[in-house]
Amino acid sequence: MLAPHAKLRAAIVPAPAENASGQLADHAHAQPSPARLSWARLLKRVFDIDIEHCPNCAGRLKIIAAIEAVPADTGFVGTFTTSTPESVLRHKRALYAISIDEPLIAPAGAAIDVPLTFKRCHQGVAPGCPVTPELEQWGYDPATHLLHHTASGKCVNISGARVDAGSPIILYPCSGAANEKWTIVERAGSPIWSIKSELTAMCLHALTGRVERRDLAMAKATTLVQMPCDGSDAQRFTDIDANWPQRNRPR
Repeated sequence: MLAPHAKLRAAIVPAPAENASGQLADHAHAQPSPARLSWARLLKRVFDIDIEHCPNCAGRLKIIAAIEAVPADTGFVGTFTTSTPESVLRHKRALYAISIDEPLIAPAGAAIDVPLTFKRCHQGVAPGCPVTPELEQWGYDPATHLLHHTASGKCVNISGARVDAGSPIILYPCSGAANEKWTIVERAGSPIWSIKSELTAMCLHALTGRVERRDLAMAKATTLVQMPCDGSDAQRFTDIDANWPQRNRPR
């Protein structure tokens, strides 16, 4: 083997004939460059997927249009409200899950499609979560059957319109979709609500959880999900904490 610039290369490797090189050049100019294969032909050659073959009639199909570049999505599809009706604001309330005596909360700038959780009120020596105006974040509109988060203007929503038990409950811009419509089940004059989905007929449920480690068990924040209605305290929500009657009893 001789390197391209070796001193002895010219004496050993014969140079190409001039007429041969000229013929090759003329041949290159005479032959047009081959046409590029279509994406459909490349798909068949590389992956053996023939989209021009009809699997039903074994005939040939004709491509009449192809989308090669998807335009950017510059906006929402549909109409979303960004505020809570005044009639709902006048009746906003807290939602304490009776099973854990903790309120459902979300920040004013709550992100969409993030599971809703309850405030952790009994961690360590915490005295619980006495009801305050900041915890009164929820309002129900009987005209639209929407459950509003008044701080953000968003609505309580079954993520992805899922119909399976345990599906997470999120906040989403209010659109009136079926997965954000609810029926409030309560006894006359009672502040205790059970909240039933009109899409799945399941109820909102405070689902507790724990993270197990070798050295200790850590409590996770309780999340809001949908479960078959069973009338348990995990599906009953009141507007005050459990110690409110004791704090406000006559003295």
